[in-house]
Amino acid sequence: MLAILYPELEKSKIVVAWPEVESDVVISADLLRLEQVMVNLIANAMQAVALEAHPRIEVSQQLCGNSEVKIRVRDNGPGMNKQDIKHIFEPFFTTKKEGQGLGLGLSISQRIIEDLAGSLSAKNYQCEKEASASQVSGAQFTVLLHRG
Repeated sequence: MLAILYPELEKSKIVVAWPEVESDVVISADLLRLEQVMVNLIANAMQAVALEAHPRIEVSQQLCGNSEVKIRVRDNGPGMNKQDIKHIFEPFFTTKKEGQGLGLGLSISQRIIEDLAGSLSAKNYQCEKEASASQVSGAQFTVLLHRG
């Protein structure tokens, strides 16, 4: 995943916070398909934060009990319109300008994760320290997979 994204990350000013991994976590998934999903989520986040003064993407992982792993990709971009969130995983739905995407990446990503018996969800999130009830701090995509 890093090999694919590194050229773009190197020439951008985007800070990416990667998870500190204390030990290996084994999940039930096809590595190439999971990589495709993660590249798509991070590439989308990179586009979302491109115009931010201090662009940042956070990738985290969390063990959920003995059976699941949660992988989260957050950005500090403008967030998503509430109406758009309802349609974000539909094929050919895009909020990007013409020529910047077909609107298939998130739809394909969701299907891949579902094929792996997991789930992919999207929402806006608020930074607890700074955000008031009306502020959006960015977008968050969460992948939930079974441990293997």
